[in-house]
Amino acid sequence: MLRITKALMLVTDLGFKAYFTITGLGLIPLEWAFADCADRLLARLNRDGAGDVGQ
Repeated sequence: MLRITKALMLVTDLGFKAYFTITGLGLIPLEWAFADCADRLLARLNRDGAGDVGQ
């Protein structure tokens, strides 16, 4: 079980790294992005997480 868990965690980590690299470089076309991708609040939430949104 531990070997499977480690493998799944590695796949998840690599997926997150790929996602953040792709979104950070702006490689997703606007027609593929979600409808409110230009909303500054949602973009900040995506980039920074839930903390300090009101500041």
